[in-house]
Amino acid sequence: MITINHDTQAIARRLGRLQASLRHWQRGRDLVASGGVYGEYAPGGRLASAVPEYLARAEVEITRLGEQIVQWRAELAALEANATCTCRVTIPSINAEFVPEQDGGPCTRPPVARLTIRHDGTSCGCNGLCLVTDPDQPDDQPADPWTEVILLCANHAHEYQPLITGHAGSPAVTYEELA
Repeated sequence: MITINHDTQAIARRLGRLQASLRHWQRGRDLVASGGVYGEYAPGGRLASAVPEYLARAEVEITRLGEQIVQWRAELAALEANATCTCRVTIPSINAEFVPEQDGGPCTRPPVARLTIRHDGTSCGCNGLCLVTDPDQPDDQPADPWTEVILLCANHAHEYQPLITGHAGSPAVTYEELA
């Protein structure tokens, strides 16, 4: 049984990149096909003869990306079928003096919900901190947006309720119950 599966998060990030590439090719194809191009690709322009080749390449790329997305979604579903909650179990201290909670290891309960957070620095609510790779050495360029997938058991789902409620209707945070 998979306890904390970083592969599911890697696959979710890969799916996000594939879907972004697919949208890019679809927008480009639609723009060129509608004649909404300007400059060298416009009718009579220097590269106007390249438009049919571009449209053919776009269709090939759209088909290829669509097939990859289907394949990766199937892989993700297979991994999640055997997955468990991705949260950690914390053991509260019963000592009268302040003693921090202890890590009880990974939760082994089956997930009942999936929380997906698309970290882009603004709409996710992280104020850009999610895109900083090393706070001690800030980069000129922030990291690329990424997607975090959290599988929640019935016991841990309530811990994320404020986040889910605070981002209701936002495309950055998606909460879905698993069947």
